[in-house]
Amino acid sequence: MSNQNVFSLLKLRASWGKLGNPDVTRAYTLRTTILKRGAYYGNSGAPAQTIDRVIDPNIGWETTTGRDIGLEMGLFNNKLKIDATYFDKDTKDVVYGVTQGTVSGASNWKNYITNAYSFNNRGFEVSVNYDTKISDKVKLGVYGNFTTLKNKITSVYQGSYLETGASLFGNSIVRLQNGQPVGAYYGYEVTGVFQTDAEAAASGQTGAKAGWLKFADMDGNGIIDTRDKTFLGSPIPKGTYGFGVNLNVYDFDIAVDFQGVFGNKIYNYNREQRYGNENWDLDFYNNRWRGAGTSNAYPMTTNNQSIILPSSFFVEDGSYFRIRNITVGYNLPKDFAKSLLLTKFRLYLSAQNPWTSFKYNGFSPEIMNTDRVQMGLIIIFIQFQPFIQSV
Repeated sequence: MSNQNVFSLLKLRASWGKLGNPDVTRAYTLRTTILKRGAYYGNSGAPAQTIDRVIDPNIGWETTTGRDIGLEMGLFNNKLKIDATYFDKDTKDVVYGVTQGTVSGASNWKNYITNAYSFNNRGFEVSVNYDTKISDKVKLGVYGNFTTLKNKITSVYQGSYLETGASLFGNSIVRLQNGQPVGAYYGYEVTGVFQTDAEAAASGQTGAKAGWLKFADMDGNGIIDTRDKTFLGSPIPKGTYGFGVNLNVYDFDIAVDFQGVFGNKIYNYNREQRYGNENWDLDFYNNRWRGAGTSNAYPMTTNNQSIILPSSFFVEDGSYFRIRNITVGYNLPKDFAKSLLLTKFRLYLSAQNPWTSFKYNGFSPEIMNTDRVQMGLIIIFIQFQPFIQSV
């Protein structure tokens, strides 16, 4: 390395590690109900406690085993730095609430806490930074990062699949199944909108009428039923990226930061949950089906649950590109700062998220749902309280 002037740093690294999350509830007393007069001695009632929730006595830690290999490079006296990493992580025995049969009579039959599923994350991370001093008064910095991610479920509770999380009138939106991403949407593939009652009657879709969404016959048997459901997309981005530039010219400076994601889907639950008193968004209202030939993409406006079953109509592109920050500053002369008994006096203007480009029919494509199964669902009005533990 001493006989060349290209590499300032060249390092190959690898690591392996295993982490456990012991924060798993076993508070049995918290799973009981206190009855004011649950026990009687003769004719006198006394307070008592009774178990009303089923607890998994064998619930264990979540564990994450991670492996990675990377390359770090510094070139031209560290003006240019490159860091590239391949990672592979297995998370096992994720603690989550699943649905059980109501035969138990337990109050938590929809939220039975257990080691529900396991999954694998793998992908690449690359970051590049370039800093240079063009002159004594001009400095330039450019940076960027890019990450790919492939997520796959490797096992689920009881070995088949789980339909858990948000649902509407018994119709689940998310299915956890081997080989699929965590939080993948599951429902009917929409092929259009029925334009006439005659077309609907000949479709094999029970009870369908003009204005209803038309579902694909995935198994080809001429009948539309639950066997025609399929996976409709994943909330997990295939890639995320960011880049920016910093420029200092004399006493002025400007910094612009960009960020984006691609390859993920959002389930617009706001459009699906209808109880009769919610507003329709403007895009839906303007493009709704109003009669034969008016729309083959948007159905009629209705709160009929036979029409608004989980389907690809509610699955939207979650990709976006955003200017995350713009800052423009000016350092006042040092003599002026000293006259105010200050070491430095800087004025600046900053704009946070001033512009975002996206296709999703909502206010923002950044979903704030922290539930790792329902992460891609826009949920308003309906409250869910799953138990989540993360590593």
